[in-house]
Amino acid sequence: MRKMSGLVKYHLQQYWKKNKYVMPLVALLIALYGLYSVKPADFIDCLSVSGMFVFLVMVWVGVTTCDQEDMVSEQILILRVQSFGKYHLSHVLFQLVLSAAAGFLAIMVPVVQNFVNSKQFFDRPIRASDILGGFVLLFLCAFAGSALGELSHPEIIKNRKTAVVFVLLLAILSLAKGAITEGFPVMKPIFWILPPIWELSCILSGTEYFSVQKIVTSGGMLFLSGTFLTIIKMCLVKRQHR
Repeated sequence: MRKMSGLVKYHLQQYWKKNKYVMPLVALLIALYGLYSVKPADFIDCLSVSGMFVFLVMVWVGVTTCDQEDMVSEQILILRVQSFGKYHLSHVLFQLVLSAAAGFLAIMVPVVQNFVNSKQFFDRPIRASDILGGFVLLFLCAFAGSALGELSHPEIIKNRKTAVVFVLLLAILSLAKGAITEGFPVMKPIFWILPPIWELSCILSGTEYFSVQKIVTSGGMLFLSGTFLTIIKMCLVKRQHR
């Protein structure tokens, strides 16, 4: 347990030192400010859109955290902990910490905006369940985004320009796959592997209040997608280590 926490701390220190969090943070804040600048707003609709913003920003973060990994340092750390799995599990936990931070920021912006506007920014009162449910979904959107971005790992795609274009294309398809499959139903079996960001917007569409069923359904889909993509990334990287 001590080794795992030490590895997560190491990843966080490296990310903090290289200041790669600055641009994604600024981009997310600008997007959220634009989204929550007009009142009265529908809380659920805004949450659905902010989930897309968080997803895209965390795809970016996933790509940049892959780029920060030094292959030599990675090999040394794997030898020190004597486990490929432990090292990469620590990287997953590191991504979960960043995802939780992104989700917290994304849910606090509307909460603060509502407080500043005398709790009248939205077209209905905001409940504690809205804040909790919103955080869970935004956190899982962030996790799915970071997992997708991690598919650009240098040991999977060595050409960094190709990696960025590839991951960006997958991210765009995740947002628009519903519209694409309407015109090309044959694409449905292929698109299931992509994070369910489009499905989240469909599930939340027309919803006034969160329900446990919708949170569990959409949250479960996002979690399974992020976990599946993480497993794919680890298997592909491990294959290169053989």
